[in-house]
Parts: sequence; C-alpha cells; structure tokens
Amino acid sequence: MSQKLNKNYKESGTEREKLIQILEDMDSRTSIIPVRNPEQLIFFAVMERHSDKNSPRFIRLEAPTVNNAMFLPLKGEEAIYSQKNNNIGCLRKDSATFRSIQPYFDDIEEVGFYLIVSEERKLLITPSKRMLSSLCRWLHAGTIEPEINPFAYCYLVTSLHKASPFSIIVRTEDADSRCYKGYMCVSSDFQYMPQELVWDMEEALNIVSKNPVSIHYWCVTNEVTKVYFEFPDNSVEIRNEKIHCGLQYQMSSIGNLSFMVQPYVEYANSRILVGKAFRLENRFSEMNFSERFLEIGQKAYGELKRIRKLFQEQVFKRLRQEVRYGKDILWKAMKEEGFKIGKKRAQQALDLCPDESPYIEFLLWIIQSCSMYTENFSEDIAQKMELCMGNAWYHTLLDFDKYVEEIKLEKAKLKKENLK
Repeated sequence: MSQKLNKNYKESGTEREKLIQILEDMDSRTSIIPVRNPEQLIFFAVMERHSDKNSPRFIRLEAPTVNNAMFLPLKGEEAIYSQKNNNIGCLRKDSATFRSIQPYFDDIEEVGFYLIVSEERKLLITPSKRMLSSLCRWLHAGTIEPEINPFAYCYLVTSLHKASPFSIIVRTEDADSRCYKGYMCVSSDFQYMPQELVWDMEEALNIVSKNPVSIHYWCVTNEVTKVYFEFPDNSVEIRNEKIHCGLQYQMSSIGNLSFMVQPYVEYANSRILVGKAFRLENRFSEMNFSERFLEIGQKAYGELKRIRKLFQEQVFKRLRQEVRYGKDILWKAMKEEGFKIGKKRAQQALDLCPDESPYIEFLLWIIQSCSMYTENFSEDIAQKMELCMGNAWYHTLLDFDKYVEEIKLEKAKLKKENLK
C-alpha cells in the first residue's frame, strides 16, 4: 500500500506552509466518481489470498449473471463461473490491472473485493472498510463484515438492480493514477468540500477575535483534518506554566464528518476538547461559507471565553483545596455523559485517576488522561474518549461543589448503614 493511501497515513506539525502544501496535494488527489447505473458495477470478490507468484484469486460478479447457484453447474449444463469463461481465477502478471492493483493486494484482501466502475475507462476502486459500510447502507443490504466471503458479495450484487444513482468519494496516490481508494458512497448531488476551507475559518476567527490567530498545531489523516487555532490572549497561567486555550477546527473531505469547531485546552502537549461543539453539516448544494463560518466562529469564540473564565474562577478559587473524592467526582461526571465511551473504558479511566490530590492536579490529570490510554484505540473510539473526558472535565469545573456535597451525603449514608 502506498504511503499516502495507507490507513495509518498521518501528517502533523506547526508549520503553516507545510499544511498548505499537504492540503493542496490532498485536494488534487480527491475526486467524486458518479455511478449513474449501479447495475453496471463489476465486483471482483476475493476467493483466495495472493502469493509470491500470483495475485489473489477473484470471481467476477455482475448483476445480470449472479444467481444463487453460481458455483453449482446445473446437470447437463456448463457452469456460469469458470476459468474457461474468464470470470474466475488470478490476474495475468502482464496485465495493466495486475500492475495497477498489486500495491493494494493486502487492502483488497482485508475488505474482500475491488470494483470496476467503468469498463471502458477501467476505473479501479479498492474500497476501505468505511466505503463498504456506506455502500451497504446505500443498497439497503444490511451489514456485511469486511472479509474474504464471495457469497456475501454475491448477495450485495443482487441489490444493485434496485439502487438509485450515487457517487463514490475516492483518492489516488497521484493525480494521474487510474486506480483509486474508495472512502465513502454518497448521494449524486453531494458537493465536495475542499480542504482549503480551513483558511476561510481562519479568516472568520481573525474577524471575531479582532486579533490575528495563530496555528498552534495541525494533524491530517485520510479521514479527518484537525487544526488547532490559538488566541494569544486566551491562555491561563498556573504555577508559571501556561495552559493554552483555543479552538479546534475539524473537517473531512470524504463526507464522514461535518465541519466542527470546539474549544480545547492544552497542558504538557495533551489536548482535550471542552464545552459546546458548533457544527456545519457538509450536505448543502449551495452555501455561503464566509457567512456561515463567521456565524460559527462567533459562537465558538464566545464559548471559548466562557470556558476560560470558568476555568480561571474555579482553579484559583480551589488552588489549595484538597480533593478527597477524585474518583467519585470523575465517576459522576462520566455518568453525566451516559458512559458514551462504555463502562469498561470508563473504569480504565477511573483506575488511572489519582485517589487524593490537590484540585489543580486532579484537573490537569483529566486534561492529560486522553493521551495516556487512547493511543491503541481506533480513531472513532479515541475521539469518543476525548469528547467524554473533555465533558467530564467541563462538568467537574461546573458542578464541583454539587458533586462534593452529593458524595459526602452518599458516604455518610453508607457509613450509617454499615454501623447498623
């Protein structure tokens, strides 16, 4: 698999010029392929994995010929699928298709098939797991697990005849390639949202803050782009160390995430989202982005100022106060979030929480907690953990006094019951 299309592809840094180059390159390699007649899609389902000598063994599945007995020849009749009919077997090594998809054999086998959208132009698409999920939803085919299972993809092909036209968001290794990585199936009127819209958001934040914002950090993957905007006058200093406060901008050009702006705080290279998130769904055929970004920027900046004020008031008010109920407070804060990360992962967070520590240390631990144990999680789970812990942090600041009083009453009641 090429580096730029690898599922683990990631670029990060602080340099603005490098970010500009990466986003321009990503826009140039991203396109939308229309599927005007879904019945003409050709599936090549994997039957056996590739070897050093051969490609994977494929079976060619097309809507007009697929039937439930595709592998079983009728008595006295020739099988529909056979090597003789050139619709089952390995690719020839001297073929253009073999050379095009050879770097993607592992990815194709992980999902279980690749597609040809147009026989004439040979538009080859190697699907991601996310594309498979969206394709199943689009075809109303339930859920198909990504794996080597030609029978499952036979079933999927039988759903093509009733499908409406749609489009596939794809990306290539370079602008001249005819082999694409598929990321998402979307409606035919989907409007592509270029990565360069981040600069529209930057301009909007410059206007609402009345001061130039700076890019504190950025991170780009094939799934999502995150840019952390810092406001020079919105940091908090505690014990001669700065806690940065800013706004995180998130967007995806592959259709799986709305534009989102949300306050964040950073301490010791750990960032966590807090407070309200402001979203803009990327499903509009026509939109004045400058006006909408300005509107979202104003709301997000107002939320950032409120978070900073709350942080300052609470932290300095209780800087010397001991927290005896750190785990209990965190547990209550997580319950406010309805265990969005699951009870097991919530318990992992509790196990790492310091039992008794000064209030400020407790808060800083929550800020740093995301980076402690989300490294091995998928991006979706890590994001849920980040949001849950950020909101736990927020509830801790907002409802600290209420939580402490409730915990005291609960412990007193428990102690009284144990004495009986």
